[in-house]
Amino acid sequence: LKSFIHRVMEKLPGLQVTYADIYNPMMRILQNPDDYGFKVTNKGCCGHGVLAFGPTCNILTPGTCEDTTDYTFFDAIHPTQKMGKLLANDILRQVG
Repeated sequence: LKSFIHRVMEKLPGLQVTYADIYNPMMRILQNPDDYGFKVTNKGCCGHGVLAFGPTCNILTPGTCEDTTDYTFFDAIHPTQKMGKLLANDILRQVG
C-alpha cells in the first residue's frame, strides 16, 4: 500500500496522502488489554456479541454496559471513545 500511494502521488502532483498503520496498534491493545485498562475485548458494550451495530445499538438499548471505558468496542464494529483516543494518539505519533 505504501508503494502504491507513493506511485499515485508521483503521478498526481499536489496530491497529499498520509499512511498510518491502525492494525498493529489495535492488535497490541487487544492482546494486552490490562496495559490499557480494558476488561472486555471479545464483545461490544452494546448488543449480544458480533452482530449488533448501528442504530439498533445505542445507549438506550437494553443490556448496554454502564461503563464503556471497560470495553474496547461499543458495538460489533465501532471502538469506544477510550479505544479511539488511544488509536488516534498512535496515528498522530506515526504521522507527526
